[in-house]
Amino acid sequence: MVLIENAASNNLNKASVLQTGGSLMLVAGGIEMNFNKIALGANVQLPVSQNFAEGQTQAKLKGLLHVTFAL
Repeated sequence: MVLIENAASNNLNKASVLQTGGSLMLVAGGIEMNFNKIALGANVQLPVSQNFAEGQTQAKLKGLLHVTFAL
């Protein structure tokens, strides 16, 4: 899966704030398993392209674990 995020520049008094906003592209993969009314899942997201705050902010490898209960 490919995830894309774009953030607009911040504004202060109707003027654009320098070194804000940018874009990010992540490649993600994961797994989910269901047991009756409970689901367990995990995914990993790896940045492949990014430009935030003119290169001063860097996204790194991140992961997510979740447990879901159905009522």
